Amino acid sequence: MRVAAVCLAALLVTACTAEEAPEAPFSEPRWTRTSVPTLQYEQLPSVRGAAGWQGGFAVASERADDVPVVHMSADGATWRQIVISGLTELGQGDAVAGHGKHGYLLGEGFHGPTVWTSEGDVWYRIPLPGARPGDRVSSISAGPRGVVVVGFGPETGIATADVLRIWHSADGERFGEPVDVPMPDVYPYEPPLVAATGHGFLIYRIIIGHDHATPALLESRDGRTWRDVGPQLIGWPAGVGRPRIDAATHNDGVAVAFTNTADPVHEEDRDRGLTAWYRRDGDTAWTATASIASGRLPDAGVVPRRQRTVHQVIPWHSGFLALGWAGGAALWTSADGVTWTKTPVRDNGFDQAERLGFLSNGTVSLLLRTKHKLIGPTEVWRHGDPAGPARGPGRALLPGGSWSQHSGRVVVDDAGTGKLFYRGPGDTAGTYRTVQVRTTHTAENGTRTLEVTASDDPAAPIGAVFQVRVVAPGAVVLRPDGLQAEFCDTDHDREC
Repeated sequence: MRVAAVCLAALLVTACTAEEAPEAPFSEPRWTRTSVPTLQYEQLPSVRGAAGWQGGFAVASERADDVPVVHMSADGATWRQIVISGLTELGQGDAVAGHGKHGYLLGEGFHGPTVWTSEGDVWYRIPLPGARPGDRVSSISAGPRGVVVVGFGPETGIATADVLRIWHSADGERFGEPVDVPMPDVYPYEPPLVAATGHGFLIYRIIIGHDHATPALLESRDGRTWRDVGPQLIGWPAGVGRPRIDAATHNDGVAVAFTNTADPVHEEDRDRGLTAWYRRDGDTAWTATASIASGRLPDAGVVPRRQRTVHQVIPWHSGFLALGWAGGAALWTSADGVTWTKTPVRDNGFDQAERLGFLSNGTVSLLLRTKHKLIGPTEVWRHGDPAGPARGPGRALLPGGSWSQHSGRVVVDDAGTGKLFYRGPGDTAGTYRTVQVRTTHTAENGTRTLEVTASDDPAAPIGAVFQVRVVAPGAVVLRPDGLQAEFCDTDHDREC
């Protein structure tokens, strides 16, 4: 929960490198709690990642009928749902990432494991070369060194796989063949996560089927060459179970990681529990610190170390934020990765949430309440300038064209006018709805805004807006009701 724009994560992370502008000095964020009527709790039965980028925010979830849905917002206040045709399952870990002007979505569909990317509201597919039958995808993250997807090979046992499969894209547009990292008996159903930072990439939360003295933590500068730096975390107690890194990132010359060594069988052992590790650039080993404040009574969430956990750590200016649990949602801040201060719980209303996820578009950061048994408007905590980044101007209209699929056709001429024919929900074969459109705007990325001028579809009345993005080998159309479909170039009788 890890795109992301400058110094953000969304279940996703990025940081600044020496080549980029220096980080601002660390300062504590101030959060304003608010409700979001256009994003209801009932629409988020299971969240599979959230991220922000310069175009806005996205949260991936599954509906009650198991249909994957992307909830999108330009400002964090007004949200809409988008259902992508051909997307059948989201990545099992963090399925959303963002960096710069682009968002990324990881899932599986008719074409196997696939990445979708967005520069605006329309998502279009990027293939993952070398994916094999039985491969599953787990998590995605994007940062200044590109985009990384982590998955795992076919299951070899009852619930284990024998290899991690890692794809990298330097430009966010094309992925190379996967790198296979042997990882015997990895548990796919508690999937590994990946963090993109200015330093490179980290893959953590790798759960191995048999006990190890240290957890696995993969590190890469380029997304292609990986090494396990988990053995550098010394002092893991014997007999604790399957050790794992619960959260990790890098920022401003410091890598941090979180573990919890509490033994559920021996509750009297108070020396174990949440541990923060840090490693400064140039160090050959990690250093453990238990300097993670519990807070002060009478505030809520003042619990023993063994009852605290961290599930997400995020670069924040020159320091870090850590989201976790301490009898309820908890947030810690650190200026150096060594000493962690707990943010007051009741003063911010965190005691009303079980779990929080972080997402940011570079100017506005949100904490999203992601676990709940409630109905009604979703609650978020907001920090930053609500104005958000400015959108770029439009450009001249692109040449028109004609595209079709089994359920419709799109025809737009060079002047930007045309018709859309498509089958609506519940329509029988051979029955099509027809709308006439005119182009009102073409964005820098080529996405057209089509305004309806005549229509026989009640879901697309006059004045409603379609979004159309032309990509090889055809066009992607986003309807006003949030359904998105692909259409193929009519000169080529092939699957989109």
